[in-house]
Amino acid sequence: MIATATIAKGTGRMYTVIMLVGPEQAIKWLEFNCRNRPLDEKHVKYLVAEMKAGRWKLTHEGIAFDINGILQDGQHRLWAIVLSSCTVEMNVTFNTSEECIEYVGGGKKRMAHERMNLSGRYQGGVSKNHLAALRAMLQGMESPRTMPFSQEMDLMARHKPALDFAVEHLTTSRVKGAGSSVTRAVVARAWYSADLDRLRRFCEVLRTGLRSGDDETAIIHLRDYLAGCGRREGLGQFRDQYGKVQRVLNAFLAGRSLSVLRPCQAEMYPLPEEQEKVA
Repeated sequence: MIATATIAKGTGRMYTVIMLVGPEQAIKWLEFNCRNRPLDEKHVKYLVAEMKAGRWKLTHEGIAFDINGILQDGQHRLWAIVLSSCTVEMNVTFNTSEECIEYVGGGKKRMAHERMNLSGRYQGGVSKNHLAALRAMLQGMESPRTMPFSQEMDLMARHKPALDFAVEHLTTSRVKGAGSSVTRAVVARAWYSADLDRLRRFCEVLRTGLRSGDDETAIIHLRDYLAGCGRREGLGQFRDQYGKVQRVLNAFLAGRSLSVLRPCQAEMYPLPEEQEKVA
């Protein structure tokens, strides 16, 4: 059914209709948006990207107008339709009570890793640690970036074995920083090219603090450094930790000792897709 421009006010019980909503209709409906929370432009941009990429799906959620024709829910969806120039199917509900505005959006939002698990795509499941490590791994030496959830799902599927390894071997530790998203990100990147027995040993020393040779001394120094970092704040501290973990890991895998703990200045463990771009 194509949505009409007229909103019936106070005509009876609440009802919901599936409608095709395009930019012209969305603009008209936004004229009735006078009782809502501030617009989150970042979320609108996310919805725009989803609609343009054809990833918008019809769900039970949608647009809602109260008995006076005032928009109660859906302003972000409507602005995304306007800015994307897309026409999408959507549930539109009319004649909700005025008091409903207090309860709209009050449900618990599903976290990204929970949404991934509900998809059934990932053997063994996805934890918050997997997702944090994935995001740190994709950032690497670059600036933070945001991406659509569907793209994050695809990248999780691609890198799940590497992330499983990192999460498994850097989970339990008396030193919190030893099992951070940064250390797991570096280990997950190295998983593609490093000797896995050596990589496993690096994780063991970093996790336990027990070394068996001089070539493992730098790992202990790294562990002490991470333990003293506290809560990570800002891009500079992220790069410092990330760069030092990479340098120590690289030296250990190569059988070299380090006298000074300095961060590397370039990515030492490019992902397969990053190597393909360079080639």
